[in-house]
Amino acid sequence: MVEIIPQDQDLAFDGTNVEEFLKSYQMAARANGALEYDMAQQICFFLCTKELMDVVATLDGFKDHDWRKLKASMLSYWGLVETAQFTLQHLEDL
Repeated sequence: MVEIIPQDQDLAFDGTNVEEFLKSYQMAARANGALEYDMAQQICFFLCTKELMDVVATLDGFKDHDWRKLKASMLSYWGLVETAQFTLQHLEDL
């Protein structure tokens, strides 16, 4: 196992900006020569709260240390939600 030690000592996931966090986490892991298995195994050290850890522990890919599945699960759970481009007023104006 390769320990992931980021240059940014504040690198942590707080439940927001998941895409930005994952990009930074992956860059830190690659800089240390960590494998995807290491990334999935060590993600818990980069979570700000126990509540986040509780959620991550339920996501696909966590238990079997499959980074690709875990990353996809995190993006699905915390990713940006598409916002409606139209309001109720737009519909009423039709």
